[in-house]
Amino acid sequence: MKRLSFICALFYACSVLAVEVSLSADEVFQGDSLSLRITDSKPIGQVDLAPLSKDFMLGGQQRGQSSRFINGVGSTTYELGVVLFPTRIGEIQIPALKVGNEETQPLTLTVSAQKAQGTNTTMAEAPAIQLQARLSDDTPYVGQSLFYTVQLADGVGVMAGEVIPGQNDKIHITPVGQDKEKMSIQNGKKVRLIERTYRLVPQEAGNLKIEPAIFNGEIAYQRPQRKTHQPLFGFLSGDDFFQDFMATTRPIQIVSNPVELKVKPQPKDWMGWWLPSTDVQLNVSYQQPDDLKVGDAVQGELTLTAMDVDANDMPVVKVPSKADFRIYPEPEERTTQMTSNGHVKGIVKTKFSVVPLKDGMMEIPEIQVPWFNTKTQHKEIATIEAYPLKVMPSEVVPAVLEPAIPVHQVQNIAAPHPVEDHFWSGIFLGLGIGMVFFTLVGGILWFVLHSKARQKKGKKKPIPDFYVFK
Repeated sequence: MKRLSFICALFYACSVLAVEVSLSADEVFQGDSLSLRITDSKPIGQVDLAPLSKDFMLGGQQRGQSSRFINGVGSTTYELGVVLFPTRIGEIQIPALKVGNEETQPLTLTVSAQKAQGTNTTMAEAPAIQLQARLSDDTPYVGQSLFYTVQLADGVGVMAGEVIPGQNDKIHITPVGQDKEKMSIQNGKKVRLIERTYRLVPQEAGNLKIEPAIFNGEIAYQRPQRKTHQPLFGFLSGDDFFQDFMATTRPIQIVSNPVELKVKPQPKDWMGWWLPSTDVQLNVSYQQPDDLKVGDAVQGELTLTAMDVDANDMPVVKVPSKADFRIYPEPEERTTQMTSNGHVKGIVKTKFSVVPLKDGMMEIPEIQVPWFNTKTQHKEIATIEAYPLKVMPSEVVPAVLEPAIPVHQVQNIAAPHPVEDHFWSGIFLGLGIGMVFFTLVGGILWFVLHSKARQKKGKKKPIPDFYVFK
């Protein structure tokens, strides 16, 4: 009997030696999550989950262990759970994962598309959480500002999340204002509606498509009732591991509907700056001396305001020039403001000075800014009437009448050199070169002659035979 118990225990221990992997479901719908479970008879070390990132978003992870005793022989199972969220539909192959020095078996998962949201879908059939996208105008003009709203209908209890708007490289998309939240009753149930608004500006005419928006977040998850008994020592066992793992929140991804718009080009007969807007205002203010004289400056400030237009997309307003005066403009100031109803307002301010060149009656000309009304779809002109000036004569001609030479021109002007400077510079240069030449030649001659003299001096005459020392 003891031998049989020992064989059973040994067989059981051998059966759990290899690392195993399993899924909580073999088929899920788009937007659902599932759990990947890895079990081993020894503590699970480092697990390479990188291969999963190709087809899944990885959620939270949790480790646990459970112990069992069979005929007095104990064994421990170590577990690792990973929440997975499929990022595409179809059949997904889960590759073998490296767990320490071992590898798991590959698995297959089928992801089915959600039921299409159509006019025949009733509230009872509609999902408990939805993401819908809509446009304020699907036939705008190129450069026209419109609104793109993404609404999340939450009937399950979203804890946190992030909305990624649809994209198109031919459309500028920027967020506008703060998220709006309200409660609604749908099919007798409370549903929280969360809206986020973006401003769209199409840059090209034609049929454009904005890809679906995506919501990645976490929703509340109801903790199931625990069984009356607890595993030994409080360790997790079997499905209880994943019930506790998914007890509070689980990740979710919702995809909205795509939206399409037909962008119209600007009118063929349009001339000048293209400014599509719902309302454009042009204002000016002047400040002048009581007795305006020739050479005195009249200070002016032009303000161009356009609704639903970014200030960077607005033109610079200029005062028409005349021979009676000179204009000195300053750099413009651009500001984009957000209104209380979520619209934007572009403001361009330009300061300038007008200096009369002669006395008498004159006027600053009328100023016009053409713009396209996107409401009426007609051309309009913002106009400032001519401003009269009475200029008195001046006793002296002011220096301001002489146009200043630009800095870049002054830097390019080279000061002329007198002719005498070139003459004496040439003489000194020639003398210097001559002195160097003669010094070099003289040195060479001296060296050659000095070498010959030394050679002659070094040769001694032979001593005659009669000069013999006795």
